[in-house]
Amino acid sequence: MDDKHLKSVPAWGTDAGGYSLDEFYTRATNQHDHSRSIRVHLPPDLSGRIAKVVEDVPLYRNTSDLIRDAIVHRLHYLDESGYDLKLIRDAQAMEMVMSRMEAQVERNKIQEQMIVNLKESIAQARALNQMEYLEDLKEQVMDLLPTMSAHYAEEARKLLLG
Repeated sequence: MDDKHLKSVPAWGTDAGGYSLDEFYTRATNQHDHSRSIRVHLPPDLSGRIAKVVEDVPLYRNTSDLIRDAIVHRLHYLDESGYDLKLIRDAQAMEMVMSRMEAQVERNKIQEQMIVNLKESIAQARALNQMEYLEDLKEQVMDLLPTMSAHYAEEARKLLLG
């Protein structure tokens, strides 16, 4: 892109088909001179790259100019690409639900295995008359009951008290 294509646009100008990839959208206020501040945290390497671009491109007076310009270009790209942001949010929500379901399935497997191990440990301790071990085991498992699913907690309680 040569210098004759690089020009700073005084207003956003993207709503009425005025968008151009070659333009710099750096204005900090709207046509009514209103603006909002947004604080953004960036990784140091990205911040360094931004500083270098601001240093090299005279139309960016500061980091905020570059960030505003990047936001306008990304929003235009999303609009033009037909990205349905609601669909993206819905997909993210579904992924989160799926992740929670998978975590619950994994948690259930762990609790099932704990019940199997508990049955075996109780049976062995009783067979060997290891009452002190049984009391320690009971205390440890009773402490875990509040963290367990109701079904498995009840099953463990019955094993310990039965």
